Formats: sequence, structure tokens, C-alpha cells
Amino acid sequence: SDLAAAVANATIAANAVTTQGDSGIITTGALTTAADTWEAAVTWTSAKIAATSVILLTVNTMTGTIGTNGVAHAVVTAKTAGSCTLRIGNIGANALSGAFTIGYRIINLVA
Repeated sequence: SDLAAAVANATIAANAVTTQGDSGIITTGALTTAADTWEAAVTWTSAKIAATSVILLTVNTMTGTIGTNGVAHAVVTAKTAGSCTLRIGNIGANALSGAFTIGYRIINLVA
């Protein structure tokens, strides 16, 4: 596994992240995302990602109190060989306030 580069900006609109392993941690910078809103897309580059990969994500840690400071959620879209799009959102009723880590596992099934 590996530790991904941190996304250090207050918003992630112009950022990208590159990882090497098939599992690891992606760290965000401080986010302030309104309720029921998604941050701009982040380009995630990894030689481990294939168009058919199964990518499991989980929000591991969060500064602040879950619910009171929003509810962070992460999803993957637009997978191609070598990259995908990572979207980070707030599915809570209150504004997201804080930074968090996302654990990931990339699974490539053999036909």
C-alpha cells in the first residue's frame, strides 16, 4: 500500500492526486462544502486503475464532528486506463467543515 499525496487546497477544484499502490490513503485539505453539495472533480492518476476496476472508498477520519460538521462522502466516476475522477461531497444537512482521509482499494478482476 502507499500514502497518496495530500490535496492541500481549501477547495479541490484544480487539484489532482497520484497514487502507486492498489490500496492506501488519500488526504484532503480543509473543505467547506455546503449541505448536499459536491466539490469539483479531482483527477486521480494511478497505473493500477483500469476502466473495469472496482474501486472501494471509505472516509476514515474527519476533523470536527460528523453530522454537526457535515457528512463527507467519496465516489469514483469516469474510469479509464490509468485514471479516474474522484468526487468528494457532503451528504449531510449541515455544511462540511474540516479535512478527512479516504481509504481506497483498487481491485482488478481477472476474466
